Amino acid sequence: MTWQSNIPKITARSRAELKRLVRRTALSIEAQAKINAPVDTGFLRNSISTSFPDELTGVVSVGAEYGIYVEMGTVRTAAQPYLLPAAEAELRKLGGELKKVI
Repeated sequence: MTWQSNIPKITARSRAELKRLVRRTALSIEAQAKINAPVDTGFLRNSISTSFPDELTGVVSVGAEYGIYVEMGTVRTAAQPYLLPAAEAELRKLGGELKKVI
């Protein structure tokens, strides 16, 4: 009788599920940020994008240089948060999803 470990199979399956979870979460943050973004010309909304530097990393970024000022506000204008609320909402969901995968 030989003993064979299932750890490699479990690890591969978990890694694939984590990869899908990272991708889904990042794209959901992007979608929600675009919905939340205030629209004047549409440039801010259209500048929100997601990249995946590696399979377990998702980066949602804003290309409009003024995006941070809209998000955080200035001494002259009130904040109009669009990215942080989207990230916070999705990250709350992420905890439960991670428990299922792990």
